[in-house]
Amino acid sequence: MTKSIDLVIPFLCSIKKQKFLNVIFRIIKTHDDTLKLSKILGEYFMKRKIILLGLLLAIMGTAGCAQSNQDAKSAAESARDSIDDGKLSIDGKTFQAKKKTNMQATIPIQSKPGATVTAWDAEVPSITYTGNQGKKLNQNGNAKIKVEAEYDEVTIKIKVAYGNHFKTATVTVKPAKTEKERAADMSKKSAESEQNEKAKAESKAAKAAEESKSKAEEKARAESESKAKEESTRQAQASSRAAEESAKIAAESSRRAAEASSRANEVPTEYQSALTKAQDYNKLFHMSRAGLYDQLTSDAGEKFSPAAANYALTHLQVDYNYNALETAKLYQTEMSMSPESIREQLTSTAGEKFTQAEANYAIANLPR
Repeated sequence: MTKSIDLVIPFLCSIKKQKFLNVIFRIIKTHDDTLKLSKILGEYFMKRKIILLGLLLAIMGTAGCAQSNQDAKSAAESARDSIDDGKLSIDGKTFQAKKKTNMQATIPIQSKPGATVTAWDAEVPSITYTGNQGKKLNQNGNAKIKVEAEYDEVTIKIKVAYGNHFKTATVTVKPAKTEKERAADMSKKSAESEQNEKAKAESKAAKAAEESKSKAEEKARAESESKAKEESTRQAQASSRAAEESAKIAAESSRRAAEASSRANEVPTEYQSALTKAQDYNKLFHMSRAGLYDQLTSDAGEKFSPAAANYALTHLQVDYNYNALETAKLYQTEMSMSPESIREQLTSTAGEKFTQAEANYAIANLPR
C-alpha cells in the first residue's frame, strides 16, 4: 500500500490546497481499508514536515485501527458459542460428505478455548469421531470433526463441555455418493467378489490337481521302487538258488567223480581192457553193439568174458545211429549196393547186427 501512496502523492502535491484536501478525503472515504490508509498518509506527510495534516491523518488512522481491532475481536468472540447450557449454533445443520475428501464431511466447532468436544453416531453410540475422551478446542476455540458417509446419511451427536457447563447439537451428514453410484459400486464389488471367488476356486482346483499329480507321482515312484526292490530280491534269490544249485551240481560231480575214481580203482583189469578194446573197435570200424559184443567175447576175437564185455559196452560212449550210417555209406560207395540190400546187410545176424531202427536211420540219411 505504501508503494501505491508514493505514486499518488506527487500528483496530489501538484494541485491547489483546497482541491488537494478534497482529493485526500475522497480517497480515504472510498478506500477499502480507510483507517489503515489514513494512518499511512499521516506518517507520510509528517516525514515531509506537513505536520498539521500529518498529525490529523495519523490520529485518524491510529484511532480507527484501534477501533477496527476492537470490532474484529468482538466479532470473533460473538462467532464462538459461549459455554452455557443449551444448543450449539450448528444444531440442526446438514453437512455434505465429498468424494474428493475420502467420503468425509468436516464439521467445524467454535467455542471456548480449552473446551472439550465429543462426537458420536446417534444410532450407534459406540462409533465415536473424537474418541471416548473427546478432543480439546485449540487456543482460538476451534476444532474440526471429520465424519465419513459414503452411501448412507449419518446423524451425529455433538457435545462441547467446559467445567460444569455444556452445549449440544445434532447434525446430519449427507452421503458422498448417490443411490445410483451405490448400485454401481455394489455391482462392481459383486463382480470383483465373483472374480475373486472364481480365481480362488481355480487356484484351489489347480492346487488340488497339483497335489493329486504329486500324490500319483509319489505312488508311482513308490510302486516302481517296490517293484525294483522286489525284482532285486527275486534276482538275488535266483542268484542264490543258482549258486546253491551250482554248488550242489559241483558237489554231486565231485561225489560222482570220487565214486567213479573209487570204482575205477575197484574195476578189474579185464573190464578196463575190454572197455579200451571196445573204444578202439568203435573208432575204426563203426560197429553195432551186438557186433562189438561178439568181437569182444568171440574165441576168434578178443576172448573177454561176457561180464567184461557188458561192462565195456555199458561204459562206452557211442552213437549207434552214426555207426550204422557210416557203415551204410561204405556199402554204398565201395560195393554199390541198393538201399534195401544195405538195410538187409545192416540188420542181418550174419552181417552187421544193427537194430531195425538204426538201419532205418542209416538208409534215410544216405546221400541221394
